Parts: sequence; C-alpha cells; structure tokens
Amino acid sequence: MRFRMYRDYFWYIAMLKKKETFIILVDFGIFIATVYAFVEQMTREFNGAGISFSIGLLLVLSTIKFGWDCYKMYSDYSAYNGLGKYMSEPVSQIVNEQGVFKLRDLLPGTEDEENGFQMQKVPSRDAYHEEYVLVSDEIDNYIRKTSEISLIPKTRKYEKVRERIKDEGDALLAFLTFNFYRSKNKNQYFFNEQKLCLSTDIRLNSTEVECHKGSYYDTYLTNIISMQKLVIAKKPESIVFDGRKLYPYGISDGELRLCSIKDSSVNNEIGVSTLAFTKDRYLVLWNQNAMAQSSGNLLVPSGSGSADWSDIVGESFTQSIQKGMSRELKEESSLKELSAEQIGETRIIGFFRWVRKAGKPEFVGITKMNAEWLDIKPEEKEVARISHTTNSSIKNLDQLSKSLASIKSNLNISVPLYMNIDAMERYIAREPAEVIAFLGLDS
Repeated sequence: MRFRMYRDYFWYIAMLKKKETFIILVDFGIFIATVYAFVEQMTREFNGAGISFSIGLLLVLSTIKFGWDCYKMYSDYSAYNGLGKYMSEPVSQIVNEQGVFKLRDLLPGTEDEENGFQMQKVPSRDAYHEEYVLVSDEIDNYIRKTSEISLIPKTRKYEKVRERIKDEGDALLAFLTFNFYRSKNKNQYFFNEQKLCLSTDIRLNSTEVECHKGSYYDTYLTNIISMQKLVIAKKPESIVFDGRKLYPYGISDGELRLCSIKDSSVNNEIGVSTLAFTKDRYLVLWNQNAMAQSSGNLLVPSGSGSADWSDIVGESFTQSIQKGMSRELKEESSLKELSAEQIGETRIIGFFRWVRKAGKPEFVGITKMNAEWLDIKPEEKEVARISHTTNSSIKNLDQLSKSLASIKSNLNISVPLYMNIDAMERYIAREPAEVIAFLGLDS
C-alpha cells in the first residue's frame, strides 16, 4: 500500500512537471554514458594511468549535475514532510473586489435554477465547517423516471482541467505534497485512481451526458481544496496556497452563483452512494474508517465513494452509475466474492452538487440485496463497523420512515448519507407504492 502511494504521487508529479522530469532523465542518460566510458577506459588501461582528463572531468560534472537536479526536486517537496510545519484551514467565504460572500449566500447558476436546483443546508456538528448542497426535486424525479441516460466519452474537459492545474504550478502541487505526507503520517490511503468524471450537466429532458477520465489527484487539486487554505502552522497569515482561486463561481447583479459543471474547470469526479436493504429487510450502515480521505469517523451509506473509469458499462451512463454504487457496496462489505449483479438490484434515486467541494456531482441510490443480514460484515480497510440498524427487520413504510428520520437527526452523519436519506424520503413521498414493491415491504 505504501509503495503504491509513493508510485502514484511521484508519477503524477512527473507527468505534470514534464520539463523538469525530461531534464533529469537527460542528465541521468549523460551520467550513465559517462560512467560507461569511464569504466571502459579503466578496463583498457588497467592501472588507470592512461585515463583521459576529459572523461574524468565529464564524469565529475555529470555526477554533480544529476545529483543537484535530483536534490532540488526532492527539496522542493520534502519540506512538507515535517509534522506540524504546515496545515490546511477550511474557509467558508469567498472574497473578491465585489465583496465578501459566505457559502450560504451562493445561488445556483441560471440553468441550474431553471432545472429546480435550490440551496440546502446539511446539519453538522461543526459550526465552523458548514455544509451546503444544491438539490432539485424535479431532477431527482426525472432521474428516477428515466430508464436510460447515455454516456458520451470526451477529452476536452480533461484538457481544460489539466491546463488549470498546470497554470497554478508549484503552489498547487505544494498542497498535493502536504496531503501526501499528512496521509502517510496518519496511515491514511491517498491513491491516484482513474475516475469517471462529469463533463456536462444533468438537465431535465436530456437523455445523454458527456464524461471524461480524470484522476483522484485531479479532483483533490480542484474540487477538494477549493475551500481550503494551505498555511504555515506557526504563521497562519502566511498562505502557501489559497484554494479559492479554483472555486467555480460567477457574480451577476451582485449575487454569487455556482458555475455549471460544463463551464467550470474543476475535475468533478462522480460521487456514488447507496442505501442497502438486506433480503431479510435490514438497513445496513457503517462508520467510515479514520483512514478514509473523506467523511472519516462519520456515519456513511452502505456503499459510498466515487465512480471508477472501469465502472463504465457500454454507452449507458445509468448502468455505469449503478455499477459504481454496487461496487462500493461490495468493497465495503464481506461480499467480495460476489459480482456487483449478484449483490442485488440498485436504483438511482437522486443527485446533488456538493457546494464545499466546488459543486462536485453526487448520485445516491438504494440497493435491494440478495444477501441476508447475518451474511454481511464490514471490510475493515474501508469501514470501521456496523453503526446502525433497526432493532428488527423493516416491515412497512411507516417503520422505514421513522428509521430514516432517526438516522438523519444524528449530527455525526456524512453529507452523502444525509442526502441519500433526504432523496429516499422524497422518493417515499412521491412514489410510496414503488418503494414498497422494490423493497418487498408490507403494504
């Protein structure tokens, strides 16, 4: 695991800093060629007396140059290895020449507003870390009613995201390095997996979306840190990088509005979460492992994470999201020997944009599992333990509604779980018969 983290981290830097990487590789080639020439001449002149001064000098100089280039690249990032030297601070307002705007002042963009999106606060135990989402009951109902949304793979959005990351240069990579070392020191996972990312918006009456392949590091450097500052711990006023430079917003008539997914230059990897109900009608939830990058130690859905590029099913966006939800459920339980299809049927029931994470797209669903309650155990590398079930199996809709309300009132709850329950409650209100039939509840 540790080797994989180092591999992902150094490969990502090498890909973004191609010029510096190329110089080091050329220097290394010169160094190797010089050593080869030196050894070859040493072989011919056994006592070394006949070795030319030029080859000896070239060996010394190429060694110094190669060593200096490696040291410089290493020293640029090794400073962030010091425990407590730097820290990240969450921020809750955007400041520009037109004023100071808090996250709660943010409005949906014009197109989002036309599609019914509204700002909603997610209760939190942390008063200094308020969470908000943009959600549309009309969009959620449209997703539930639309049997198939097509996926169109494109690369143009990915190119735009990478250009933005390169434009910020070393200051942005400093944030990546800080979190790499912080994760390593805390025994957290920080891998650069290939992700399925949303390039265009979810709209009413649209049956196709564009997607691109991005990486988790791309998401971290655009979505995740967009409302964080990297500062020197002993001098918090000394800002290394302010992530708000990346936040995708516009100001119209003095109002702060979140950019559409299509118009933003953040990666927007797709979050996926599902509430799983067992064959014997128990609801499964977990406590997130402290090693997770997001929602550590909070109550989380039965399956929760993000869609991988490998989740793509043909040209179907709908099936790809369902597969991602089922895969996350599979990875966080003891049912890894089963295929995603064998685990059960998954439906998408809602969508929201996570405001603190630059409007990151998130889909939520429900899964009717083929497994029974006693068959399921937590995967300890993913989640800590089972944190909540009803005292008995859920018999009817009234019992389900009360159970969901009880979980939702817990302040130690993750944003995906809160919004999963929120979408489920609205689904029950609109289509109670559908929910009863799908979960096999008593009418």
